[in-house]
Amino acid sequence: MKVGFMTFNEALQFYELSPDQTQPGMLVVADVDEVFVPTREKLFVDPQECREAIETLLDAIPRMFAHVVSPSSALCAGLQGALASLSRTGGQVLTFTASPPNFGPGILTPRTEGELYGTPQETKLWEPQEVVWKDLAEECAESGVGVNLWVFPDRWADLGSIGSICNVTGGDIHFHPRFQVERDIHLLQSEISRTLRRTTAYNCSVRTRCSNGMHVSSYISLLHQPTADTLTVGTLSADHAIAAKLEHVGSGIKDDQRKSVHVQAAVLYTSVEGQRRVRVCNVGVRPSTMAGNVFRWAEQDTGVCLLAKEAALAMGRKTLSDIREDLAQRFVDLLVGYRKNCAASTAPSQLILPESYKLLPVYGGAILKTQALKGGPVSSDTRATSRHRILSLGAAGLMSYIYPRTVAVHDLPNNVAFPDVRTGRLSLPAPMPNCYLWMEPDGAYLMDNGFVTFLWLGAGISPQVLLDLFGADDLANVGPGILRLPVLETQLSIQVRNLITHEETHRGGRIVPFLIARQNTDGTELEFGNMLVEDENNDMMSYVDFLCHLHRQISEKLTAAQQSWW
Repeated sequence: MKVGFMTFNEALQFYELSPDQTQPGMLVVADVDEVFVPTREKLFVDPQECREAIETLLDAIPRMFAHVVSPSSALCAGLQGALASLSRTGGQVLTFTASPPNFGPGILTPRTEGELYGTPQETKLWEPQEVVWKDLAEECAESGVGVNLWVFPDRWADLGSIGSICNVTGGDIHFHPRFQVERDIHLLQSEISRTLRRTTAYNCSVRTRCSNGMHVSSYISLLHQPTADTLTVGTLSADHAIAAKLEHVGSGIKDDQRKSVHVQAAVLYTSVEGQRRVRVCNVGVRPSTMAGNVFRWAEQDTGVCLLAKEAALAMGRKTLSDIREDLAQRFVDLLVGYRKNCAASTAPSQLILPESYKLLPVYGGAILKTQALKGGPVSSDTRATSRHRILSLGAAGLMSYIYPRTVAVHDLPNNVAFPDVRTGRLSLPAPMPNCYLWMEPDGAYLMDNGFVTFLWLGAGISPQVLLDLFGADDLANVGPGILRLPVLETQLSIQVRNLITHEETHRGGRIVPFLIARQNTDGTELEFGNMLVEDENNDMMSYVDFLCHLHRQISEKLTAAQQSWW
């Protein structure tokens, strides 16, 4: 792997590096409207061979631009320069910006979000303001270049525009609206490390094939799709997944149900070593004409994730209120289909759920409360970030994001949260419902959704629990300034740190913000409360109310169907 560096303001600065030189050279491209690469020599080097020169450059960059008070940002031109540098080989770009582009191509202006929400123009919030961003994203995807974006805005960033290049090329969006170096530098280091160390495929072509009688109707993705059955992606990493919808066509399956239906997903890609490879995944399943079998063997997590991804994708076509109504109606239709085909003899007033989808009302309400889809005042940048996560995460990561894992840590059994002596696997405590009614005022609760970790401390928490976790027996001394759980040799401290480390390991070592939320004291408690997705919050119903709403809709549909039949 080789690396190169470039900075940008009202011009582009390329840097020449060499293991024979400790001082890097700078090549300036002042014409940001006609970007070109000034040289092909010494732009990309082996990071091990040129470590000293790279460290010298990184130390020098802040000093070189320290005199700039209000810098211009030619972000679009900078990305065009990165594309020109990588167009022959492909690769990935790590982009860091603190202000929206205000110079050169792709200049962006603040959007009037409040005037757009609830109107047909709302969908434009998730589209690039300038067509140059759309064209640049497609050029990057076709050239095998993925773009990862770190944004540190003071006010707004317009991730609907600049984030589109990540959506299309397979990159990540890292949104840090309140970034503080002393507090958050370890988070930034962790994100960069994960991006560089994870398994990544470059210059990818994705295609899915099916047996006769089925075909891929659509990919639930914003990735570049030059043809109906093919995706062209700059980079695919171990942290990303692609969803596809399969559709019955013709009568190929009905002709012989004894045969299995086969689905093949193939990815043609270039490895980090430069080798062109193909990875193929084959799945064979038995077809059935009985709806009961379909519901019996349905995979709930996959179904929930597909519904969430389709809702996030629809943000480009429908208003948020319409999406929430349509999604709730899809839950109703799914459960009505079960009642009609598998439990038709029961009374319409009875609430009967399929075994495989018993938790659909819980997860369905949680989807409606994600930052991308929920009601209430949420910035478009926050919604765009959440939308990107929903569309790019795999099933395990997305389920954690939709319904965060919460455990009570104040009464952990002695044998929990320690590695098993035989298998080495961590013994995990049972999760609890994300509902305030299940929480005790003298308790401590750990919540993690894959992007933030909360430790909620009740107002009546035991001083001994505080001593075991923080080395202090007064809740007033446990402030929000704590960035990581202190390393103490108490059993409870070891157990909780093991749980946090377990989640970090499942994320590939990526660290997330650790926030303390003291009951009735800290502002972070509001964020924690919004993640209690079974409660009434986020301008949405509680789980119990949502379940009653679905039950009422199902009963009305079944009753109407019976009356029309008679």
